[in-house]
Amino acid sequence: MRIRPTILFLEIIVTSLLFAQEESVAQQVDAVKSSVETIEQKQGEEYIQIIQKAATRIIKQKNHVPLEMAGVYQAWERWGKGTGVRIGIIDGGFTNLAALIQKGVLNADRLRVRTVLPEEMSRRYPLGKGIHGSAVTEVIHEIAPGAELYLYPTALMPSAWENAVRQAVDDRVHIINSSLNTTYGALNGIGNPNAYLDPAIDAGILYINSAGNNGNSCYVSQFIDTDQDGWHDFTHQQESNLIFLKQGESINASLTWDDYGSDPMHPTATQDLDLYLFYSPSDEAELILTAVSQNDQSVGSDSPSAPVEHIAFSEAGAPYTGFYAFKIKARRIDLRREINMRLIVEALDNENPPPNIFRSLQFSSRRMTMTKPADHPDVLAIAACGIDGNVHGYSGTGPTESGELKPDLTAYTGLLTSSMEKPFFGTSCAAPFAAGCAALLWQQYPGASAVKEQLQQRAIKPQNTGAPGHDPASGWGIISLLDPEPPYPNVELISLVRFKDTIVNEMPGFYIIALFQTEYAKEDQLFTSLYFIDEDGKYIQTPRETGMGVYTGKESELRITTYITPRTSQSAAFESWLFVPDMLCEYAGNNAQVLVKVELKDGRALAVKRFGRVSDLMRQ
Repeated sequence: MRIRPTILFLEIIVTSLLFAQEESVAQQVDAVKSSVETIEQKQGEEYIQIIQKAATRIIKQKNHVPLEMAGVYQAWERWGKGTGVRIGIIDGGFTNLAALIQKGVLNADRLRVRTVLPEEMSRRYPLGKGIHGSAVTEVIHEIAPGAELYLYPTALMPSAWENAVRQAVDDRVHIINSSLNTTYGALNGIGNPNAYLDPAIDAGILYINSAGNNGNSCYVSQFIDTDQDGWHDFTHQQESNLIFLKQGESINASLTWDDYGSDPMHPTATQDLDLYLFYSPSDEAELILTAVSQNDQSVGSDSPSAPVEHIAFSEAGAPYTGFYAFKIKARRIDLRREINMRLIVEALDNENPPPNIFRSLQFSSRRMTMTKPADHPDVLAIAACGIDGNVHGYSGTGPTESGELKPDLTAYTGLLTSSMEKPFFGTSCAAPFAAGCAALLWQQYPGASAVKEQLQQRAIKPQNTGAPGHDPASGWGIISLLDPEPPYPNVELISLVRFKDTIVNEMPGFYIIALFQTEYAKEDQLFTSLYFIDEDGKYIQTPRETGMGVYTGKESELRITTYITPRTSQSAAFESWLFVPDMLCEYAGNNAQVLVKVELKDGRALAVKRFGRVSDLMRQ
């Protein structure tokens, strides 16, 4: 029997069928209150307790530290608080919305609630399911309190995402925020749900999406079977990938591979893989088969054949406490072709302190762990970091299979909200943080392209990623609204003075002092280098066999250098001392010109100045 795969959204899904009319503020507030009453009448006792529990702890939370670090307060003073900017929030549920309004956490004047579900679903779930959307709304409202927020409750209906986006287009929003993801589909930027977003992109809307939380729970590899027994080799000695679960814990696992055929919207897989899950007893006894997914990727099948296998424990949960082993078996494959797989496993990690989201796999990948539609080339995909400036390990990484540089940016997470009992972690929180900041920028730089450019230019590099530029963990860096510092310090060389004759390591010579002034050079290592050039302006070089190799710079140029590390971001003057051996001056010759540069570590010259002939320097 074919198992029809259900799209799994880590952070909420969307729908929209009915186009609502503008309502007055009073009508909206009344509708919200009525919606909550309706939910309490129609839902079970457990669901009512969840809503009431969320309402009792509501207080107006403040997140001064991340907002200060991102320059939000300075942006308020310069540009405003988002007035005139419309933000669409597509999410699963806003069921505690009335309580948030009553407690003053959200401003009813800034909210527009849209009916986007089919009629029957809308009557039963007028504000969707859950409070995840409310937490997202709180984050955006705290950063951009003047913005108008359009809420689209979807009750987790994956089939209606496209309609919700179209409703947002009709509402003429400027920015859409969603923390919706699917683990299915190739990371090639196309297919579903990416196609749902195109109407918003075409309308000039800035679409912001979370990058997903599978950074530690995703395995990416080609199918490898060195011993030809049909089982994939996770290492040359191991054919299983372990994960620890407690009895009763739920788990969702999906295996996909690049075999969608010519039309990803209607996949026609021909390579057939199966996914197995075994319980691994601690006494190293034989593995116990616990679950298996054996979808039939049939050649020539009349129905679409997706390259997907799915295993889930949801109701009863894991039958035992201990380690479980995922194994991948080839039922039918062409060994002559390359098969690229992604195994994504979602089991909530409730034991370790935040920012853990899902339990880690024994073997996981650090590239291509993000989820769709963050791979869409025109979507602003957001990774997550803490206020310590480190990208969180769970945050989804790029690049995409089509070579897109993803994610685009990183934003702070772990914010306090009234909706969430604990701090709000995950890229679900990072995406609305980015959306709020984008709204503030929109006031000064209207337009999706202009805002994207500003966010990229102002981004700052995280503490735990590489050199400046794009990297597959943080994108272009952490979102900041502060003015970007110059790409390199402004430097002015003021003077060069011979100080005194001396002997260093039994070598006669003299010290010279280079005086230069810098601006915005905090923590930049600056090199003061002295070169010699001949009458034609060419750098004097020295073969290393002369014994002066220690004084040789790039391309064997005769060079003396020292460095300092300025500790200020303000304008300041610095002295740089260099010891010049007499023998270097003799080698260069009396007619050689003395050239002084202030350089960065990579050799880029920030300032250059000539200081006369060697003979003049010797006579000082």
